[in-house]
Amino acid sequence: MSKVFELTTEEIQELQSQQHTEVMQEIGFEESEEEVISTSEIKQILGMWERASQFVEKKHPQKVATGSASDLFASHLTLA
Repeated sequence: MSKVFELTTEEIQELQSQQHTEVMQEIGFEESEEEVISTSEIKQILGMWERASQFVEKKHPQKVATGSASDLFASHLTLA
């Protein structure tokens, strides 16, 4: 006769978290501290992105395609 185990929501979440951690370790991902990026570094990077995207939009022969790609990339930056 088999026994039925009932787990609480917290126990299920803990098991799921443990499994996730084990899988990430197996595939080589280690949990690391998040790198802190200063506001000035972010502004500098965004400035570089703006310059690069303007250059590509101006010089690339397929202006519609590059404009669409730039817009898509920029929209993903704001979501992150």
